[in-house]
Amino acid sequence: MKTLLALMIAVGVLSACTPPPQPRYAPTRINLEGFPPAYKAGYRDGCDSAQSGRYRKDRRRFKSDPEYHTGWDDGYGLCRRH
Repeated sequence: MKTLLALMIAVGVLSACTPPPQPRYAPTRINLEGFPPAYKAGYRDGCDSAQSGRYRKDRRRFKSDPEYHTGWDDGYGLCRRH
């Protein structure tokens, strides 16, 4: 009986130290008005990749278009944190 009580207390104490799970939610909408179309496309692909867990990237464009590349990196980084 004492062992069971001690075990229940230990579980209660340990569970109190565990942070609650973080909710998975989409990041706040980012206003991309004024950004070049290539950046917007990269941002959308990067964000979709972070949220879905599957890489959505135009590899050829990622290598050759700096605006798409920067947009993809920004979208992936921001959406991965949320």
